[in-house]
Amino acid sequence: MRVMKSQGGWVGMVALLLALLVVAWLAKDALTKYGLVPGTQAPKQAGAPDAAPAPANALEAARNLEKSLQQESEKRGGGY
Repeated sequence: MRVMKSQGGWVGMVALLLALLVVAWLAKDALTKYGLVPGTQAPKQAGAPDAAPAPANALEAARNLEKSLQQESEKRGGGY
């Protein structure tokens, strides 16, 4: 009986180590999926459009808006 009782602690330690490894593996996959691991990027959504980065200031945003409105106007046949 003494031998089985002394082995119970080691079995518990191995079980805890195994559980820790599973949690670490799942966390790594989740962090990689969301792009939080350095050197990796989150995968793009299938329907997500390629958007330009947000402008640094309001003046640049206004210029970009004007530019896109002019392009759409030219596509539709010239002015109002």
